[in-house]
Amino acid sequence: MEDKDAVIAEARDKAINKAKDKAKAIAKASGMSLGKIINVSVSDGGYYPVPRAYEIDMMKGIRKGEMTGATQVEAGETK
Repeated sequence: MEDKDAVIAEARDKAINKAKDKAKAIAKASGMSLGKIINVSVSDGGYYPVPRAYEIDMMKGIRKGEMTGATQVEAGETK
């Protein structure tokens, strides 16, 4: 089994190259050119999957019209 850090580094390199290729294609299609990289963001986790049962219940609520979207906020004073 390969070293975990080596696998992560290889995946990161592949992701960076894929992003560069995508940026080049978009720039070419729009008649633009690329400059230097301004920002790079790396996430080493933090993804927590939603349990399927919860997701299914949410979809049922949406189909029934029980989900109304944004919470309504009334104008007034806060004490």
